[in-house]
Amino acid sequence: MENMSSSGRTVLVAEDSVAQRRFLEILLSEDGYTVVPFENGYEALRYLEENTPDLIIMDVNMPYINGLEVSENIKSQENLQHIPIILLSSFEEDISEEMFNNSQANIFLRKPIVSKDFRELASSFLEDSFQPA
Repeated sequence: MENMSSSGRTVLVAEDSVAQRRFLEILLSEDGYTVVPFENGYEALRYLEENTPDLIIMDVNMPYINGLEVSENIKSQENLQHIPIILLSSFEEDISEEMFNNSQANIFLRKPIVSKDFRELASSFLEDSFQPA
């Protein structure tokens, strides 16, 4: 059973850079979200077999399976396709418009991330997905 934060929202972060993953964990945890971190797409997909986070944040360029492929996989699953996905990358050549469209992710952001803007974006996705019990 997941540990629920005060907001009741869970964010999956898939990022192979330890520093970037930790930065996102801290940033989102400070806003009261439960962060579930993974270092690659395979680990994220295994987690999604039994869990449904409220938001997914993924690096595009990860080992084994990239964020675009993971996003496309998630969006093809009826029970997961409603989850908003934010893709991140430092490299412009990582993603074309066609690749982004095929991934069906909600938004693509270029690193480095501006903390305030990113927090507002994450919050807007989490508020949109919020459905009172």
